[in-house]
Amino acid sequence: IGQASGGESCSTGECGVLQRADKGLTRQEIADQLQVSQHSVTEYTRRSFDKLHVRNLPAAVSEAIRRGLLDLS
Repeated sequence: IGQASGGESCSTGECGVLQRADKGLTRQEIADQLQVSQHSVTEYTRRSFDKLHVRNLPAAVSEAIRRGLLDLS
């Protein structure tokens, strides 16, 4: 998880949020699973948007998959 061949990466938290968002979990459910606050989930999401140059969660998940940053198995 997290490192594509081009050197792009996402943190464990960022990738964790994107993987769970892809499964349709809410922010609270993601926070519970990762054992972090909802604020942390929001920050991980915001950082992933910045890194992936997207503006919304579906686009972030799609771009992370396209770049090979997420393992959805």
